[in-house]
Amino acid sequence: MKKYAFLLMIGLLTIGTAVARNGNFIRVTVPERDSTVIAAKFLRLNACTAPGSSLTINGESYKVYPSGAFAGYIALQPGTNRLVIESSHPDLGKVTKTLVVESRIPEPEKEVTGFSIEYARTIPAVDLSLQTGDLLHVRMKALPGCQAFFLGNKPMYELPEFQTNGIKGIYQGTYRIQP
Repeated sequence: MKKYAFLLMIGLLTIGTAVARNGNFIRVTVPERDSTVIAAKFLRLNACTAPGSSLTINGESYKVYPSGAFAGYIALQPGTNRLVIESSHPDLGKVTKTLVVESRIPEPEKEVTGFSIEYARTIPAVDLSLQTGDLLHVRMKALPGCQAFFLGNKPMYELPEFQTNGIKGIYQGTYRIQP
């Protein structure tokens, strides 16, 4: 009796494998996971499906190459994006796969308005261990067109816009550590 149950189980597994091998599918290679977080406005998607399928992502059609491969750059909104990929094949049926992509795009810097200092930090912005003779670089974001000082009377100079991605009011100064 155990022998027949075992053979029946092997037969069902074989049938299941044949159906999976002959049925429609969606295999995503990029991104590597069905749920991911990226710091970008677009997602690069590389995947494949059964050759001869038609494919949509959130209702928009994408080209499926003769090999079954498809790819695209998907525009993302800030926050959580659900991408529903649907592959339809005339003989193998329809299959759907959902990807969840969180787009975390940092806000671009804006100029300071009003008399204020938005930040002051060391360059690089990490804890530093300095010795006599080392240089301390300080950067500050404040109202453009002013005079800025640090450590009492050490001057800071407003950087030109080409060094600050077009943002005015970025000041930088340097101090050599004394004994």
